Amino acid sequence: MLKNILLFIVFAVGFISASPSGEVHGIILTAKTGEPLEGVNVSIEGTVLGAASDADGYYRIVGIPAGEYTVSAYLVGYEESQQTIEIRVDQSIKLTFHLRQTVLSSSSVLVLGHREEIEAVRKQPFSVSVIDAQAVQARAIDLNEVLSRAAGVQLRQAGGTGSESRISIRGLEGKQVQVFIDGRPLNTPDGTFGINDIPLIFIKRIEVYKGIIPARFGGNGLGGAINVVMNEYETDYLDLGLSRQSFNTNNISTVFVKNFPAPGIKVGAGGWFTFAENNYTMASPFQPGLEINRDHDAFTSVVGAVSLSFSKLWFDEIELEMPILYGKKELQGVQQNIQHAQSKYQAYVGALAMDKTGFFHENLDFNYSLILPLGYSQMVDTSRYRYTFQGERFLSPSGIGELGFSGQNSDNRIFEGSQRINLNLDKSSTQSYNLNLSSRYSTFSPEDPLQNEYLGYDISQQKSKIVSNTLGLTHEISFLGGRLANVVGGKHYAFYSEGYESDIYGSGSGQPPAKTSNFVGEFGFNNGIRLRLNEQIMLKFSYERALRLPTANELYGDGIFLQPSPDIKPESSHNFHAGFLFDKLDSHYRRFQIEVNGFYMRLNDMIQLTGNGITNGYVNLGETRIVGADAEIKADVTNNLYAYLNATYQDSRDILEFLPATSVPNPTEGLRVPNIPWLFGNLGVEYTFRELFGDNQKTKVYLESSYVEEFFYGWEVSNNQNLRIPSSTEHTAGLEFSFNANTFFVSAEIKNLTNERTYNIFNNPLPGRIFAIKLRRTIFGK
Repeated sequence: MLKNILLFIVFAVGFISASPSGEVHGIILTAKTGEPLEGVNVSIEGTVLGAASDADGYYRIVGIPAGEYTVSAYLVGYEESQQTIEIRVDQSIKLTFHLRQTVLSSSSVLVLGHREEIEAVRKQPFSVSVIDAQAVQARAIDLNEVLSRAAGVQLRQAGGTGSESRISIRGLEGKQVQVFIDGRPLNTPDGTFGINDIPLIFIKRIEVYKGIIPARFGGNGLGGAINVVMNEYETDYLDLGLSRQSFNTNNISTVFVKNFPAPGIKVGAGGWFTFAENNYTMASPFQPGLEINRDHDAFTSVVGAVSLSFSKLWFDEIELEMPILYGKKELQGVQQNIQHAQSKYQAYVGALAMDKTGFFHENLDFNYSLILPLGYSQMVDTSRYRYTFQGERFLSPSGIGELGFSGQNSDNRIFEGSQRINLNLDKSSTQSYNLNLSSRYSTFSPEDPLQNEYLGYDISQQKSKIVSNTLGLTHEISFLGGRLANVVGGKHYAFYSEGYESDIYGSGSGQPPAKTSNFVGEFGFNNGIRLRLNEQIMLKFSYERALRLPTANELYGDGIFLQPSPDIKPESSHNFHAGFLFDKLDSHYRRFQIEVNGFYMRLNDMIQLTGNGITNGYVNLGETRIVGADAEIKADVTNNLYAYLNATYQDSRDILEFLPATSVPNPTEGLRVPNIPWLFGNLGVEYTFRELFGDNQKTKVYLESSYVEEFFYGWEVSNNQNLRIPSSTEHTAGLEFSFNANTFFVSAEIKNLTNERTYNIFNNPLPGRIFAIKLRRTIFGK
């Protein structure tokens, strides 16, 4: 199957590339400074032919039949430019465009070109890093790997592709870090779909917020967030991608967009398929000398979506999206040999987004989004046998099931709808107000006949419900010609839930638990300051009192082994940040950046999992202090050589004096919080050869390294304990080839070049050396 698809892609690429005809090529420059413009859409009007300018402003359109045409160059934030040409067969015409910049919207939300968009985000009075995903779209890597190269960010992973993974930002991880797609919360119902499932060809940039989160996003969190900004397609577009890696890991992705300019309608479709066997050999961290072949760790993910948007109605844009998701994951044992248990999920999502500038007032902008996902998750654990790593088989002590004290055959139904209303008012060129209301409504309905038999009552009656609203108001003002900016904001969190109580230690009474409800109302606030000393130096300072509301499974469990804890309180934190940024662009457009940040966080009422090993539940436990710093240097050493280096230190310690509700001294007071790396860093170099293998061709050679210092995955109560994850250094080397003005890419790389044995979440072994290759073809459009 995979071979046939690959042959089809190669055949299609060859067929489309082989048609004899003329071409247009040239460069796009700014009219004011003459700087090359990247991402400009150049199209031949009346056809589907087009291209986009690269980082040097260069573009090339081939396959143009003989005739007279109008060539248009357009970039959001610039005036459109047109030139008329007459082309003959096999003729090559050079056209140069000079685009004038225009401001198309309010001062608070500028619509700019790709580079300008990145710079606008970085200039906010918050601690934020911006990653240009378009620069790595041709590589055979995933989003988590890209994020893990950023200062202050760590990828926490339990295994290979599809395994449990967490994004950690300055010691905050998992549910403490908010995730957004185009500013909308990522809330697939069962949480099994994450941003790492999105192939890079769909992503424009990634914004990593390390302190205050912009009010327009809404939501709640403890001071860390990831916003994935998806690509927008201004012309007809078709893109195909195929990658293959070691351990039988495969991905196929495609996106298609068709524009109908006259009625202002755009139709899109896309999706991807991922399969990974993850059959690498690992050394057991629990049984010295035992080598384990991961033979029950396969992962499958299928996503398909269609979209329909309108741009000539009263609203500037109305977009409808309908994704469908399916996934299956075998469960690989590390402490015991699991051979049959697996999980599955399906989700059906409807989404609506509407935008309007001049919303009943020329300076008022309106944004609305609605997401309605319905999901089903299954845990299948029905084997009557259990196994050892030596191949021995024996009857399950509980009669059925490999994982716990009874089997599972669940079919849980989860709904988690959300909406967001955002209003932005520009009072003047230096002052604006933003009002945001984010609402969430979720229900959970468990179903499992095996658990009904084990518990002695019908768990399908344990339906739970959560309703929450977060209202935020922000005021932004600038002084001294924009050199000094201040953002101050407040939020109110309202949270209501219904569910069922239960004894988390499993009383075994067989009686259904009692129904209960909970309401929480809390305030949060923040202030951020940005001071630009000159054109190259910027200072940032911020403070925030942040809250994270409990999730559905933290409050009401899963109806099986994760028991309800309906009285837990929100997590809260006080976050302080100070930052320094030096950014210089020389006359040859070579950039040199130095960024240094310091941070202090004090967390209260942390939500942690506890129990007796048979049944578990969440409780508020502990106070934590996180103090640290990160630094990063980026440099265009020459026009062809780029290098970066970053390092992060984060000291996360338990500061709870007494155990909760007692006068007993806390034995872990002053100790580092386990399972959180405290020192890590990255470096990389990249060299670009231009036209090494012909016209309009680029070759990139890159080497990247990452280091993580040794850390404990259990409390460091003794220097003699062995609950530690050893330090590790990993190297990645790769090649990337681009042809036909960045419309066809081939890349190959080797990850973990030295085949070092590495471990991560709770000492789980990670894959060794990985070989990867990727092909990507943009058939037409940008």
